[in-house]
Order: sequence, then structure tokens, then C-alpha cells
Amino acid sequence: MERQEKIFQHVTKYLTIGFILFGLVMTIYNLFYSTPYYIALSAASILFAFIPAVVYKIFRLKPVYSLTFLSDLFCILAFTIGMVFHGYTTLPGFDKFVHTLSGVFFALVGLGLYYLLKPDRTMQKSDGPQAIVFSVSFAMLIAVVWEIFEYAINLVLHNDPQKVLNTGVNDTMLDMIVCLIGALFLAICMYFYYQKGKKEFFMRTFEIFCIKNIQRK
Repeated sequence: MERQEKIFQHVTKYLTIGFILFGLVMTIYNLFYSTPYYIALSAASILFAFIPAVVYKIFRLKPVYSLTFLSDLFCILAFTIGMVFHGYTTLPGFDKFVHTLSGVFFALVGLGLYYLLKPDRTMQKSDGPQAIVFSVSFAMLIAVVWEIFEYAINLVLHNDPQKVLNTGVNDTMLDMIVCLIGALFLAICMYFYYQKGKKEFFMRTFEIFCIKNIQRK
């Protein structure tokens, strides 16, 4: 696990720098060749690079570089490629792919949150059922909040991000369904972790988070 963190410490450093520089370049480009909407999107993309550091600071957590990498990668796919570069409308299946990843990512975040909220912050095998339900529920909460956000955006900008005019409620429902699929995929990983101690990349990332930030007995 130490090796994984050392690798991602270097990878994340360059990914974050590239994330910021790319956002700056796109902001400058859009100042001359695009609309205020895309200028704002490009500028906002820069802020996403600082989300992990801000979260670690607010909650007084030690950085977990593999988790930071996942956060940066997800933001690049979901926001920079999806919104700034019109990936959701130009790349077939990209929208549902990102929503599936959101289920995996936020279920993993939810698992860490479960132990941050647990009174004694101890890890036990018997935590499995509650931790899994909490993680999947957290991922689905994020999915619902996102759809509400898209609905609110449509009320202001009238750009129909939920594609209501073309698909009715199908797009919104499919977004939440594939998010659930992603969350259930991580639930399977969690099951094998709690029951058999099996650790793939996501559970190793979670365990690194626990070693650094959660009391263990």
C-alpha cells in the first residue's frame, strides 16, 4: 500500500498541475472564441483541482493520493471533457459511463464517510452490512442531488441538460440507474473485503484512508 501511495503521490502532482494549466488555457481560448457560458465553465474547471485539498483541510484528514487521483480523474471526465468539451453530447455512451463511475467513486467516498461518522471510528468485520448500505445510499443521494442541480440549471439557462424535451424522464432515470450499478459494483468489492479480506485497487485505497485517518482496533 505504501508503494501505491508513492506512485499516486507523483501521478497526482502532475495530474493536478496539468488540470490547472489546461483550465487556464481553455479559459483564455474561450475568452476569444466562445460564449460567456463556456468561459465560466472553463474557469470553474480550475477550481475542481483544489477540491481534494480543501476537503482534507476542512475535515482535518491526511491526504490519500490514490483517492485524490480518483477525484481529479472523475472531475476531468465529468466536468472538463463532459461539459467544457461537449463530451456528453458528442461521445456516444459517455454520459452513462461517467454516471456509472460516479456510483463507484461516491460509494467509495461514502465508505470513508461511514467511519468518519462512526462514534468510535473502529473497523470491524461486523460493520460490513451497515457500511455497504450506507455507501450505496450515499452514492444514490449524490445522484439525486445532481439531477436536482441539472433541473435547477435548466430553470435558469433553459439548456435542458436532462434532455427532457427529447427523452422525457428516460435520461434522468438512466443516469440514476447506471449510478446504482456502479455503486453495487463497489458493494461487491466491499463484500469480499469484509468477508474474505480481498483487496483490489478501491479497497486498498479505502484501507490507506483508514490507516491514515481512522482509529483501528
